[in-house]
Amino acid sequence: MKTRQLTLEDLNISVIASDEDIHPREHLSESTLTEAEIDAIYEEAVTSNIWKWCTVEVKAEYKGLEASDYLGACSYENEEEFKKDGYYTDMCQTVLADLQKQLDSFLEDIIC
Repeated sequence: MKTRQLTLEDLNISVIASDEDIHPREHLSESTLTEAEIDAIYEEAVTSNIWKWCTVEVKAEYKGLEASDYLGACSYENEEEFKKDGYYTDMCQTVLADLQKQLDSFLEDIIC
């Protein structure tokens, strides 16, 4: 049975930034950033701009079906900057594939 192939345009996609459990010092210790710069990233994240250090969820919905993909240890200026990154594109493709699997499985169960 051939089912309809979903596209990104079919989906309601949302992007949610939430607190990152790992302190940036643990993740960025091998970077070229100084300790003071890392502390500044964390301070900004907890006081005024969650995008400076967060976990990002890309969530998609299609007719009651939902799929999410997560990326931790993110540091961006804002959501728009994140969306310009290749991670966003990859995460959209991941949730699209997940929803397609769910839809195919659901339809297979109904028809069989």
